Amino acid sequence: MISYRCHFEGCGKKYATSQTLKRHEKVHNGYPCAEEGCPFKGRTWTEYQAHRKAEHREILQCDGCKKVFYEAWFLQKHKQFVHSGERRMFKCTKEGCQKTYTKHFNLQSHILSYHEGKRSFICSREGCGKAFAMEESLKRHAVVHDPQKKKMKKTKLKNLPKTKVLDASDLTSHLQNVSLNK
Repeated sequence: MISYRCHFEGCGKKYATSQTLKRHEKVHNGYPCAEEGCPFKGRTWTEYQAHRKAEHREILQCDGCKKVFYEAWFLQKHKQFVHSGERRMFKCTKEGCQKTYTKHFNLQSHILSYHEGKRSFICSREGCGKAFAMEESLKRHAVVHDPQKKKMKKTKLKNLPKTKVLDASDLTSHLQNVSLNK
């Protein structure tokens, strides 16, 4: 068996392949930054990755809405599903079922409750006992029993005057009086 020996002073460790030796030698040589003119040399791969992320991370901005991404793949998917007008559909994979959903969460819930009969999250409110496949659905359901509790916030309305809205009927009348074209 051929062994590959580290020639770094004081080391002398042996490895079965040249690749494992090369990987080991990084312990002695470090990980120099690949960016031109950057003198950084990480002692470990993790340290090197942290440096790259902190100092040289590429910022990609959507030309449609100015949202910022750090990975080209995420920007591409964002453009595809937000700006192309294409509506993403999630189709049930169970044989014979033709159900489709626009949200993956709803498809998961459908499969768990309808096809697998799993409804593990049960409302503890006395006299209710309604069961849900997803914990998130149970949390949303809780509003039924406590009207003062506000529903989960998903998006923020921008450029609207800051006023307090106490319940759904107040919100409806408030929104009827607000111009979204300001």
